Amino acid sequence: MAERISGGQARDLAAQLPQELRVHLSAADEGSVPFGLAEFFERIQARAAVNLQTATDGARAVLDTLRAAVSEKEYGDFVAQLPKEFWQLTGPAATRLEPRRIGT
Repeated sequence: MAERISGGQARDLAAQLPQELRVHLSAADEGSVPFGLAEFFERIQARAAVNLQTATDGARAVLDTLRAAVSEKEYGDFVAQLPKEFWQLTGPAATRLEPRRIGT
C-alpha cells in the first residue's frame, strides 16, 4: 500500500503507528505508483505467495487495522489518495466507515 500513496501520506500514517510497523511506511518514495485494485491483489499474491481470496482477506484485515490504529482524519486522507475501486475494501470516506462484519 505504501507504493500506492504519496511518501508524505505514508510518513503521516507511520507517525501514528507502533515503531515496528513504521519502517514499512516511512521509507516510501515521494511519488505514488498508480495501479488499480487488481494489480494491488496481484502484488499481494506474488509477495506473500497466497491465492486471491487470502490476498483479499489479508488486505481487508490490514486496512481495518489501519483504520482502528490511526486518527479518523489521517485515515480519511489516506483513503482520499486511493481510486474509487479501492473503496470496496475501505469505504469512501473515514467519516462514513463502519466496522465490517466477518465474512462481508
